[in-house]
Amino acid sequence: NNIIDAHKNVINSAETNQYVIRCMPGIYDEFEEEWAGSDEEPDEGSYLGILVQNYEYFESFDKECPELTTLKWDGSAGFSTSMTHLQAARRCIFHINMKNKHTKIEGFSFDCKNVRYCIHPETAGQGWGNKWHIKNCILKFSGRPFVQPADPSWTYIGIGLSNGEHG
Repeated sequence: NNIIDAHKNVINSAETNQYVIRCMPGIYDEFEEEWAGSDEEPDEGSYLGILVQNYEYFESFDKECPELTTLKWDGSAGFSTSMTHLQAARRCIFHINMKNKHTKIEGFSFDCKNVRYCIHPETAGQGWGNKWHIKNCILKFSGRPFVQPADPSWTYIGIGLSNGEHG
Protein backbone atom coordinates (compact mmCIF):
# COMPACT_ATOMS: atom_id res chain seq x y z
CA ASN A 1 0.00 0.00 0.00
CA ASN A 2 2.86 2.38 0.70
CA ILE A 3 6.62 2.64 1.07
CA ILE A 4 6.55 1.78 4.81
CA ASP A 5 4.50 -1.38 4.26
CA ALA A 6 6.81 -2.43 1.43
CA HIS A 7 9.85 -1.93 3.69
CA LYS A 8 8.25 -3.96 6.49
CA ASN A 9 7.90 -6.89 4.07
CA VAL A 10 11.60 -7.06 3.18
CA ILE A 11 12.79 -10.36 4.67
CA ASN A 12 16.33 -11.76 4.64
CA SER A 13 17.68 -9.29 2.11
CA ALA A 14 21.14 -10.26 0.91
CA GLU A 15 23.35 -10.08 -2.15
CA THR A 16 21.46 -13.08 -3.56
CA ASN A 17 18.07 -11.81 -2.31
CA GLN A 18 17.83 -8.13 -3.22
CA TYR A 19 14.70 -5.98 -2.99
CA VAL A 20 13.72 -2.96 -5.08
CA ILE A 21 10.89 -0.86 -3.69
CA ARG A 22 9.55 1.20 -6.58
CA CYS A 23 7.05 3.95 -5.80
CA MET A 24 4.39 5.25 -8.15
CA PRO A 25 4.03 9.03 -8.56
CA GLY A 26 2.21 10.74 -5.72
CA ILE A 27 2.67 12.15 -2.24
CA TYR A 28 3.58 9.67 0.48
CA ASP A 29 2.90 11.17 3.90
CA GLU A 30 2.22 8.05 5.96
CA PHE A 31 5.33 8.78 8.06
CA GLU A 32 3.32 11.28 10.12
CA GLU A 33 0.80 8.63 11.08
CA GLU A 34 3.18 5.69 11.46
CA TRP A 35 5.61 7.54 13.74
CA ALA A 36 3.44 10.25 15.26
CA GLY A 37 4.84 11.50 18.52
CA SER A 38 3.14 12.34 21.77
CA ASP A 39 3.91 14.72 24.59
CA GLU A 40 4.78 11.68 26.73
CA GLU A 41 7.25 10.23 24.21
CA PRO A 42 10.59 9.40 25.87
CA ASP A 43 13.73 11.17 24.69
CA GLU A 44 15.67 7.98 24.20
CA GLY A 45 14.92 5.15 21.85
CA SER A 46 15.67 3.88 18.39
CA TYR A 47 15.44 5.90 15.23
CA LEU A 48 11.99 6.51 13.77
CA GLY A 49 11.67 6.21 10.02
CA ILE A 50 12.86 3.59 7.56
CA LEU A 51 16.03 1.88 8.77
CA VAL A 52 17.36 0.75 5.42
CA GLN A 53 18.36 -2.89 5.21
CA ASN A 54 21.29 -4.30 3.29
CA TYR A 55 20.47 -4.79 -0.42
CA GLU A 56 17.20 -2.88 -0.11
CA TYR A 57 16.83 -0.28 -2.86
CA PHE A 58 14.29 2.56 -3.15
CA GLU A 59 13.40 4.28 -6.38
CA SER A 60 10.56 6.24 -7.87
CA PHE A 61 8.76 4.92 -10.92
CA ASP A 62 10.16 7.83 -12.95
CA LYS A 63 13.66 8.38 -11.54
CA GLU A 64 14.32 11.26 -13.95
CA CYS A 65 11.39 13.28 -12.57
CA PRO A 66 11.78 13.33 -8.77
CA GLU A 67 9.16 16.06 -8.46
CA LEU A 68 6.48 13.46 -9.27
CA THR A 69 7.11 11.29 -6.18
CA THR A 70 7.24 13.12 -2.86
CA LEU A 71 8.07 11.66 0.55
CA LYS A 72 6.64 14.08 3.11
CA TRP A 73 7.02 14.19 6.88
CA ASP A 74 6.32 16.80 9.52
CA GLY A 75 8.02 15.24 12.52
CA SER A 76 6.02 17.33 14.97
CA ALA A 77 2.81 15.43 14.15
CA GLY A 78 1.23 14.21 17.38
CA PHE A 79 2.94 16.69 19.68
CA SER A 80 0.89 19.49 21.21
CA THR A 81 4.02 21.11 22.65
CA SER A 82 7.52 21.38 21.22
CA MET A 83 9.74 18.32 20.88
CA THR A 84 12.97 17.86 22.73
CA HIS A 85 16.21 17.77 20.78
CA LEU A 86 16.45 13.97 21.17
CA GLN A 87 12.84 13.36 20.09
CA ALA A 88 13.46 15.36 16.91
CA ALA A 89 16.83 13.67 16.28
CA ARG A 90 15.15 10.24 16.13
CA ARG A 91 12.99 11.22 13.13
CA CYS A 92 14.15 10.93 9.52
CA ILE A 93 12.60 9.31 6.43
CA PHE A 94 15.65 7.13 5.69
CA HIS A 95 18.40 6.07 8.08
CA ILE A 96 21.44 4.39 6.52
CA ASN A 97 23.26 3.48 9.70
CA MET A 98 25.57 0.71 10.80
CA LYS A 99 27.23 -1.72 8.42
CA ASN A 100 26.56 -3.75 6.03
CA LYS A 101 24.63 -1.46 3.77
CA HIS A 102 24.45 -1.63 0.00
CA THR A 103 21.54 0.55 -0.99
CA LYS A 104 20.22 3.18 -3.37
CA ILE A 105 17.67 5.97 -2.97
CA GLU A 106 16.81 7.50 -6.33
CA GLY A 107 14.29 9.83 -7.89
CA PHE A 108 12.37 11.28 -4.92
CA SER A 109 11.43 14.70 -3.62
CA PHE A 110 11.72 15.00 0.13
CA ASP A 111 9.45 17.52 1.82
CA CYS A 112 10.52 17.43 5.45
CA LYS A 113 10.28 19.61 8.50
CA ASN A 114 10.73 19.02 12.20
CA VAL A 115 12.94 15.99 11.53
CA ARG A 116 16.67 15.37 11.92
CA TYR A 117 17.44 15.39 8.20
CA CYS A 118 15.68 14.32 5.00
CA ILE A 119 18.12 11.41 4.67
CA HIS A 120 20.45 10.27 7.45
CA PRO A 121 23.49 8.43 6.01
CA GLU A 122 25.78 8.30 8.99
CA THR A 123 27.39 5.18 10.38
CA ALA A 124 29.51 6.78 13.12
CA GLY A 125 32.66 4.89 12.22
CA GLN A 126 30.89 1.58 11.54
CA GLY A 127 30.37 1.86 7.80
CA TRP A 128 33.52 0.22 6.44
CA GLY A 129 32.56 -1.37 3.13
CA ASN A 130 29.16 0.32 2.83
CA LYS A 131 28.15 1.37 -0.66
CA TRP A 132 25.15 3.65 -0.96
CA HIS A 133 23.88 6.03 -3.61
CA ILE A 134 21.53 8.93 -3.19
CA LYS A 135 20.78 10.07 -6.70
CA ASN A 136 18.50 12.55 -8.46
CA CYS A 137 16.63 13.66 -5.35
CA ILE A 138 15.20 17.02 -4.38
CA LEU A 139 15.56 17.97 -0.72
CA LYS A 140 13.08 20.48 0.65
CA PHE A 141 14.03 20.96 4.28
CA SER A 142 11.80 23.53 5.96
CA GLY A 143 14.21 24.39 8.74
CA ARG A 144 15.23 22.74 11.93
CA PRO A 145 12.59 21.85 14.46
CA PHE A 146 11.82 24.15 17.33
CA VAL A 147 13.03 22.11 20.27
CA GLN A 148 13.15 22.61 24.01
CA PRO A 149 15.60 23.43 25.33
CA ALA A 150 16.68 25.47 22.32
CA ASP A 151 19.98 24.36 20.79
CA PRO A 152 21.37 26.82 18.20
CA SER A 153 24.23 24.47 17.31
CA TRP A 154 21.92 21.76 16.03
CA THR A 155 22.66 21.05 12.36
CA TYR A 156 20.21 21.78 9.57
CA ILE A 157 21.27 19.27 6.92
CA GLY A 158 24.23 16.98 7.25
CA ILE A 159 25.97 13.80 6.24
CA GLY A 160 28.50 11.79 8.19
CA LEU A 161 30.79 9.38 6.36
CA SER A 162 32.96 6.69 7.87
CA ASN A 163 36.41 5.63 6.76
CA GLY A 164 36.04 2.99 4.04
CA GLU A 165 32.45 3.92 3.25
CA HIS A 166 31.43 4.77 -0.32
CA GLY A 167 28.60 7.26 -0.61
